[in-house]
Amino acid sequence: MLRVDFVVYNPHLDKFHSVVIIFEANRGGGIERGYYHSTATLHSPFESKEWFTVASEIMVMAFFAWFIIEEIMLLRTYGFSHLIQAETVMHHINIISYCCVWIFRLMAMGTSPSLDDVDASSRTYYAYVIPVRWKHGAVQINAINAVLAWMKVAKALTIIP
Repeated sequence: MLRVDFVVYNPHLDKFHSVVIIFEANRGGGIERGYYHSTATLHSPFESKEWFTVASEIMVMAFFAWFIIEEIMLLRTYGFSHLIQAETVMHHINIISYCCVWIFRLMAMGTSPSLDDVDASSRTYYAYVIPVRWKHGAVQINAINAVLAWMKVAKALTIIP
């Protein structure tokens, strides 16, 4: 098996692109190939530097902070039976997935080398593959979180006559 990992950085877009190419011999004597690639912004907890995107993410953070506090208050009032009720399970999965998004984003920032320390003319290897995967995982969990949020909106809309 031959595995090639490399990361390309575009300073104009502030994006890292991680590519993994795998070549593996199969039993028939041929070669199977596979690849995996992802793109991420690493040195910022937000997905974009545009003010509207940052403001939207801060608004969602405030909503989830309020939502977590509300759920803790309900947990204190009704006890652990509140956790396993059918109508609240999706809320709790939504909260957990949103917290995982931020854990993955912070792990990506924490495991990536600082751009100030990188010397492009040196022969030093800088490990950006793992941080790009952390950030890509955060994007995928955020997509799941968006589906859960839309399911909650659809449920709320069915209550309105």
